[in-house]
Amino acid sequence: LPAWDELRKAGHVVNYIPLNLLRDDLPKPSSLPEVMILKKDADGRWVDTGSNKPLPTNDEAIRGLLR
Repeated sequence: LPAWDELRKAGHVVNYIPLNLLRDDLPKPSSLPEVMILKKDADGRWVDTGSNKPLPTNDEAIRGLLR
């Protein structure tokens, strides 16, 4: 969907990672498909924010991830 590109242009990283390739130190999503909201820590490693959301299915819902 086009809104994913809007998020990228705004400086956000958007990536698909299969569950079996998710790092062991990150929590497994409670439901699938899910958007994991991550941030970089002081060491530059991605860490979970605990703000995971169901995968949006339309552009407006994708834009809503920024709210």
